[in-house]
Amino acid sequence: MSSGAKASIAVKTPGSFGGRNGIAHGDVDGDGIEEFVVEISGWTLLFKSTGNDKYELFWIKHHNLSYTSIAMGDVNADDLDDIVISGYIWNPDSSRGEFRSDIYTFNPQFSMTAPVELSPPATPQPAFTPAELLPGYPSPFNSLITIAFALPQPATVQLDIFDLNGRLVTTIADGSFGVGRHQATWNGSTADGQPVASGVYFCRLSATGSLTGAGAVYTQTRKMLLMR
Repeated sequence: MSSGAKASIAVKTPGSFGGRNGIAHGDVDGDGIEEFVVEISGWTLLFKSTGNDKYELFWIKHHNLSYTSIAMGDVNADDLDDIVISGYIWNPDSSRGEFRSDIYTFNPQFSMTAPVELSPPATPQPAFTPAELLPGYPSPFNSLITIAFALPQPATVQLDIFDLNGRLVTTIADGSFGVGRHQATWNGSTADGQPVASGVYFCRLSATGSLTGAGAVYTQTRKMLLMR
């Protein structure tokens, strides 16, 4: 997920630690194989299995939280496990520690996204979204999947397909759409017509229009499973 050198290591998953250390496991990228994450003195390390009880360092992040606890679970209902790190951070304005939770979510194009604080929004959020990407059907699929999306206002929409490594496979929709439900299909091929291998893929919707504001882009991603 992150760039840079990769190191394969033999590792055993220990039990929980006290203080600022901890461990959790889950499937962050939807490939059916659990990863595990270790929290050690302000460093969060995510390891991915390479088989034969060996793991590869997949992602690393430093933070300034103290007395942390770590967990993995599907926080944003996208069928992928997210990393949640909770702890205290010093606030110089109030001269005291404040509790905070950071969520890291898997993004097939940009690896792990920046954390999102678990706190109430500063301003009221609208009851609608600029677009809604619906689950593809059938799922799993072996030759053709239909991907639908709904728009409360006219918008420019692009539907891109990515593989697990964040590579763009193809674009199945790109244009202006009116209010209502629309759909596109993907036949499991690249942009030049080459069939792709079985596995997990992601469809990302990108929408711009009056509801997103000038220059803003609304995105939503769904996971798909291709089984040939």
